[in-house]
Amino acid sequence: MTLTAYINNLIHSKYFRIILLFILCLAVGIQILYNDSIANMIIFKTSSERLLHHANLYDYIQYKIIYDKFFYAPQFALFFLPIAALPINISIFLWLFLGAGLFYLALQNLPLSTTKKTIIFFIALSDLVNSFQNLQTNAINTAFMLFIFIFLNNQKYILAALCVAF
Repeated sequence: MTLTAYINNLIHSKYFRIILLFILCLAVGIQILYNDSIANMIIFKTSSERLLHHANLYDYIQYKIIYDKFFYAPQFALFFLPIAALPINISIFLWLFLGAGLFYLALQNLPLSTTKKTIIFFIALSDLVNSFQNLQTNAINTAFMLFIFIFLNNQKYILAALCVAF
């Protein structure tokens, strides 16, 4: 087997993509903690705590010199409660793995060839890394949009509607 064929087989391997996402999540998580770039995680955790205490979710939240607001629906704060209950270091890695895992699962279930899935994966990878570095919801949103398409394609309309609602 030539080197080109080996690299081609490696890149098209679903295991390569999942391992790459896992390594990226670890590396980005370490980078986030090292650079103390956790403002979005603080906003998410604070909004979940405010939800529990029946406080205003949309008041300003301060983290160091950053003043920002929570811009999501209350359901997001509710969904985020299990992650918010954990220590910040664990929350960060769990959040990254959740986004990566949902994106990977949705991509693997698309009714496309392995080559097309690989192309989509590498096109989306730079945006995924950017989203991960800022602890954003982009990966999860993308995964749900893909799930909507998958469910509609399989005529599972209720599951598609649940993804829209979620």
